Amino acid sequence: MMWAAVLYIGLVMATDPIRMGLALVLVTRRRPALNLLAFWVGGIIAGVFVATAALVLARDIALPVIQAGVSGFERLRSNVVILSGGYLHITLGVIALLAVLVLSARHRAREKTLAEVGVGHASAVAVLPRPNLIARMGARAHGMLNNQDVAKYGAVLPAFVVGLASTAPPIETVTSLTIIMASKESIVAQFSAFIVFILLVLTVIEIPLLGYWVMPARTHALMTRVHGWVGVYGRKLTQGLLVVTGLVGVVQGLASLLN
Repeated sequence: MMWAAVLYIGLVMATDPIRMGLALVLVTRRRPALNLLAFWVGGIIAGVFVATAALVLARDIALPVIQAGVSGFERLRSNVVILSGGYLHITLGVIALLAVLVLSARHRAREKTLAEVGVGHASAVAVLPRPNLIARMGARAHGMLNNQDVAKYGAVLPAFVVGLASTAPPIETVTSLTIIMASKESIVAQFSAFIVFILLVLTVIEIPLLGYWVMPARTHALMTRVHGWVGVYGRKLTQGLLVVTGLVGVVQGLASLLN
């Protein structure tokens, strides 16, 4: 049960589009293999730290806290209609479809702003919206990974820091830890299971890293083409996946309620 759950969650997280985007940014840097390795090392260190803290050092504290949080969420689900049974599938499906509408609206607003800048640069600059905090943080992280701060941070330190900070996603990590800590396995087995989870999460980094070691020229050419393809079709692909996810969720929810 523990290993099956860990493998499932890890494989799902391996397809995380944010981490895929980070991998594509890393392979466009001047030393892609070294940056991928720095990201991977940062991710492994984060995984070992979380596993050591939760499974070894603070086990007696972490397990009750996690279990209390899961119990509270289950009580919330049982009390809120839209978070239980088929209603949950419908709610998640509607959220995915609404996200498509938001992304489309933002894209149209961005195109309108760019058109205004093209018509009259001086007047359009004054009406450009000031980016919010999340946008500024995202731009900062993107800048760090695009050689804007190499002199300040070093050649691979930005990749290491991003790997350290992004490899243990809160919700999935807590879920996997809950399953692992609730099992009857030994501490060594539980620790190993969580490290396997982290290795699966980093699959999108490990595959190109291995490719750069085995056949660097072909891997670099392939990743460059993928980066260009994502730049052209990435938004449409994301919206398409959200539409499919939303429709599947709504259909599943309705089928569950009608049965």
